[in-house]
Amino acid sequence: MSVVGLRPGLGQYLRQLWDRRDFIVTMARSGIASSNAQHRLGRVWLVLTPLLQGLVYALIFGLLLGTSRGIDNFIGYLVIGIFLFQYTARALTDGSKAVSGNRKLIQVLSFPRAALPLSVTLRSMLTFLPALAAMFVVVLVAPPQEVITWRWVLVLPIIALLSLFNLGLSFLAARLVASVSDISQVIPFALRIWFYTSGVFFAYDRFAGDNPTLLAVLEANPMHVYLTLARDAVLYGQDSPPAYWWQAVGWAVGLTLVGFLLFWRSEERYTRD
Repeated sequence: MSVVGLRPGLGQYLRQLWDRRDFIVTMARSGIASSNAQHRLGRVWLVLTPLLQGLVYALIFGLLLGTSRGIDNFIGYLVIGIFLFQYTARALTDGSKAVSGNRKLIQVLSFPRAALPLSVTLRSMLTFLPALAAMFVVVLVAPPQEVITWRWVLVLPIIALLSLFNLGLSFLAARLVASVSDISQVIPFALRIWFYTSGVFFAYDRFAGDNPTLLAVLEANPMHVYLTLARDAVLYGQDSPPAYWWQAVGWAVGLTLVGFLLFWRSEERYTRD
């Protein structure tokens, strides 16, 4: 007999995760079905929610507060910002509950606990695909209408890197909330601050252009990096600075490695806590 929850070596742990890939996919799909079962419109809300948020922010910040001044194609700029940020916000929020929300499953089944954040991140990615398609439609339809260029293909590696970054966030959040449940109450406030400092509905240059130090700090924000890459590819048809691509890769790979290792090192605690 084996002890439930005992942490195996890293190599064995990775092999166990691969062996349970069907389990991870099944959990992700069942999570999508259950999350929309109580709503009549079901998965339509996955597209409607960011669209309605985009309308609200366009009216408040773009029209009333004038943050749209100096931004080419503000509607597309805003839509890309909101859709991608909401993708990450959902992954972080759901990922934080990956362990704490599955205590009974952890207690009765023996499996690598990293499968839980993995399934949550996969679920977030699958639910984001319809919203991603809607984002492209809005960019093509809303004035000024954009034209499709070859750079739109760059959205694929951008979303892949952002998904990997989300996975790292899920590992870290799940690990922290599993140890200190009160952190789950702080996450919504942290997300709100992150949203307002990521350049979702305004350009950094307008507010921090006279302060190069502040501008450099703001531009190091990983969410701003991913938003800039997506906007350059989809809206402006231009090449992003190579430094942004290196930052995107660094944030995605680095955060996932750190988050996974921290999560794995606490494998035995998830059964006891």
